[in-house]
Amino acid sequence: YQMTISMLKTPTILKVGGNLQFGLSYFNPLPSKMEPIIEKFGSDFEVTMAENPQMAVVLRSTDIMNINVSNTMLSTLYGMTMSLNQDYQREMKELEEQKQQESKVKKSVTNLMQEVAEEEEVEDLIDYVSPYTIFNDTGYTV
Repeated sequence: YQMTISMLKTPTILKVGGNLQFGLSYFNPLPSKMEPIIEKFGSDFEVTMAENPQMAVVLRSTDIMNINVSNTMLSTLYGMTMSLNQDYQREMKELEEQKQQESKVKKSVTNLMQEVAEEEEVEDLIDYVSPYTIFNDTGYTV
């Protein structure tokens, strides 16, 4: 697309206008070239805003909008849609697997924390006896 804009501002009115050139093409793999879906056309636009909250939008075009539809274009668009859909489904599946993995990790961390807490409780119940005894024979207080 191509756009030109002009603006006029007075104390009571803001007027913006311009020309918009627009076209849309796709890649046709058979002849290996870009072909138009919407052939280039132009339209003039004008947006007027008054002091009160009213807006007027005017679109004018003397060009005819030509839309080209072909079997190749439809099959290319269909193939692109199917490819995008497969990518979307794959992404959603990977996201779901990631969520499941995160859930498993959270569960295993929770289980590990419970096991550690249980081991600490058991350790608190055990009376440790050292197999060695240390005596201070130096004569100094330690």
